[in-house]
Amino acid sequence: MLGTFVKTSDWFNGRRMCQVEEGLFLGSYGDACYKDRLKSSNVTHILTVANLAPAFPGDFVYKVVDVTDTEETHIGQHFEECINFIDEARRQGGSILVHCLWGVSRRSFPCSIVHLHEQFDY
Repeated sequence: MLGTFVKTSDWFNGRRMCQVEEGLFLGSYGDACYKDRLKSSNVTHILTVANLAPAFPGDFVYKVVDVTDTEETHIGQHFEECINFIDEARRQGGSILVHCLWGVSRRSFPCSIVHLHEQFDY
C-alpha cells in the first residue's frame, strides 16, 4: 500500500537519492522502492531509519532501525548499530542507501555519524 503511494506521490517523484561520498547515498523510502535505480547505482545494502518493511528483501542486505520522528526519540542509542552496518557494507565492497520515510530528517543521522567516526574517531 505505502509502496503504491510512494511511486505515485509528487513528493517522492520529484526527489532523487543523492551520493554523499563514494558508496554512500541518502534518500527516501521512494528511492528504496526503485530497484532499477538502486541496481544502476550499485547499491547492495539499505539502512532504513524508520519502521518500514524492506521492499526487496531478496535483492539487498537490509538493516531496519525503528526510529520514530519525534522530539522524544533518543536517536543516539542507534549510533553503533548504524556505523557497524555501514562499515560492514563498505568492507564487503558494497554501496549503501540510507533512508527514512520522507528523506528529510532521520536519513542524515547515520551519515553524520559515519563522518564523525571517520574524521574524529568518535
